[in-house]
Amino acid sequence: MLEIVDAAPNFAPIRHFILGKIYRDKEYLDLEKAKEHFLDVLRYSTSQDLIFSAKVNLAYIYLQQEDTGYSIHNDELSRTLIAQARDIANQLFVLRPNDDDVKSLMAACINRKAYRSLWRMIDAKIDDPIEFEKIAQDFSSAVRLKPSYVGYAVNEARCFAEISGVYSRKGDLAKACVYANKGFQSVKVYWDGHPKWRNEGTLKQVRDMLVATCPEGILE
Repeated sequence: MLEIVDAAPNFAPIRHFILGKIYRDKEYLDLEKAKEHFLDVLRYSTSQDLIFSAKVNLAYIYLQQEDTGYSIHNDELSRTLIAQARDIANQLFVLRPNDDDVKSLMAACINRKAYRSLWRMIDAKIDDPIEFEKIAQDFSSAVRLKPSYVGYAVNEARCFAEISGVYSRKGDLAKACVYANKGFQSVKVYWDGHPKWRNEGTLKQVRDMLVATCPEGILE
């Protein structure tokens, strides 16, 4: 397949698009080559649908590159790649706000930025409930855009678990329980919705964290 497409005329935008998709596939994975081909689609194509699809793929490539190259020692690169993906998502959201692909992309960008912010705070041992709540609000935005993805809700709940832990360590158990219950509400629909989620490791781990920070109990 790769050889057939590669033999197509060099100026054909569809050739670049297909090659971009091929190089995103795990069998031929080469994100730099994929990125160049999708950029060529933007240079040469006059088809708005093809340009739209190329931009979606480009944004996901930036997120893939951020994920595979992420390091606490390369924070600037992480922020740059997420910003590039988010910039594309913003452009597409203006054009097609109700498109499911755009919503999924926007949710992925918001979640990734919030996730990195969450772990920067955890790793730095920053006990700031206000900042944690801001991050939780970002996760909430991702959940609204992509409610079918449990991972975003789990991340939101983890933020509330961190806030609950801060208040618990300060001895304010009333506030600790308020935020523990907020966290539980974030994931309740998944916990109640299907038995398989109760065995999902990350969801169970976060729920256990919420319960631990609220001695008075979770309000189910």
